[in-house]
Amino acid sequence: MNPDFVRPDREEVREKLRGQKSLLSKKKSVGRTLSNKTDGDDWTLQLPSNSRKLLNDLSAVENDVQTLANDGYD
Repeated sequence: MNPDFVRPDREEVREKLRGQKSLLSKKKSVGRTLSNKTDGDDWTLQLPSNSRKLLNDLSAVENDVQTLANDGYD
């Protein structure tokens, strides 16, 4: 059985997906998410203050880890 005959829309779906970015290319770091305050859809403003503080602390830890990964352990 020819799968293209069974699913004739398969080529249309493939073309539609080809124009979209993959999920991994859309990944943002926590720090970049927090630093972009011009975004009107800032989902962090909907969080309680203690959750925003935790997110800021995680961002600081992420920056430390990236610095250590790039510079090495002196």
